[in-house]
Amino acid sequence: MAKRPNRAQTENRMAAEAREAAKRTQELAAKGMRRRRIIISSSVAAAIVLILGGVALGIALKPKDIVTTDAGPANMASWGIALTGSDGNITAVRTEATAATASPTATVWTGDDADKKHVQLYLDWACPACKAFEEGNAELLTDAVASGEITLELFPLAVVDRAYSTDYATRGANAAACVADIAPDSFLDVQERMFAAQPAEGTAGLSNEDMIRIIGEAGVTDPKLATCITDGTYRGWVEATTNRVAQDESLRTTIQGRTAFFTPTLATDGKPWDREGTVADYLTR
Repeated sequence: MAKRPNRAQTENRMAAEAREAAKRTQELAAKGMRRRRIIISSSVAAAIVLILGGVALGIALKPKDIVTTDAGPANMASWGIALTGSDGNITAVRTEATAATASPTATVWTGDDADKKHVQLYLDWACPACKAFEEGNAELLTDAVASGEITLELFPLAVVDRAYSTDYATRGANAAACVADIAPDSFLDVQERMFAAQPAEGTAGLSNEDMIRIIGEAGVTDPKLATCITDGTYRGWVEATTNRVAQDESLRTTIQGRTAFFTPTLATDGKPWDREGTVADYLTR
């Protein structure tokens, strides 16, 4: 069994990658590029750093000025899929599809959900660190949702495209949006299978056919899914939501003196976890 890096090694590497992202941002700005989506890859973590020009962008989950020219999926009005549960069952909150040029709408929890802890998780199905987080914490989080202790909102992003030769992160996030639109209650089962099948960085990533097959094994066999994945229906929406999160200052955390957005990022009511202690401890704070 391969020896896992200790916490100090992990933080050192994440900090180095954040510095690389900042340097890359400055280089692109100097070239006058209009699109400033800076994406770096890592076998441990991914960070996004963008130039903000000193403009305050408000708190997490507050709709930003960033919009998408493409319509978004149903059941992701906040640009995340919201999950609630009780008595051992988990269901997705249904919302209308996001219209083209529309900003996200923050989820408003009512009834029994209003007094629960509201947890958000920002992740990328192609990100190795997100896979590690899934393996270590998915059961804890889903049990907390199913028991009615928390609500959980998942935000699929495309952060590590550069780690693959076929924009696999974007294609994976598009597939996540397709699942949320077509079979939202199957989202967690699909996510578990997609992380289990995550390909190594430096490869082409999963093909569209691979993703359709894996998602089908989770019980999502609607023919519309294959069309949604193959056509890349929500690619424009994926880019917009990734950029929105990257520009949200309140979702940044500091590691080894470097402040950046890292995936995965876990937050409660928009305030990110400082990665101190365990996730179980964090949920009880």
